Amino acid sequence: MTNVALLQKGARIPLCTANNEEHPAANILDGNNSTFWLSTGLFPQEIIISLSQSSLVTSISILCSHVKELLIEKSVNEDAGDLENLLRSELEFQETLQKQEFKLSSPTLIRHIKLIIQSGYDHFVSINSVTVVTS
Repeated sequence: MTNVALLQKGARIPLCTANNEEHPAANILDGNNSTFWLSTGLFPQEIIISLSQSSLVTSISILCSHVKELLIEKSVNEDAGDLENLLRSELEFQETLQKQEFKLSSPTLIRHIKLIIQSGYDHFVSINSVTVVTS
């Protein structure tokens, strides 16, 4: 089981709708749960994570705060076009960091993952890490 959503594994963020210089989107791929990306206060917020290559993914986990409604899309194309819905979830509010793991029903080929934060429990949300596990 390997996390392929790490900068050191070649993952990158080609698109993020909110840019905070003190808390950039690349922080979610650095492997350090104490760094994070911080939104600018509007919804929806979108982040695309591009893996270094297409991978058979078995689960996706997110460590975040104040995220309420999350939609995850995927693409297998070389570019991040033709995204299709993978899952939708409403996360429970927590005073501490929210950790949500999504186990896929079967290994799924993925090259790009788009996180769409539809709403939050506050004006600002953060994502500390995204873990994409392959078998």
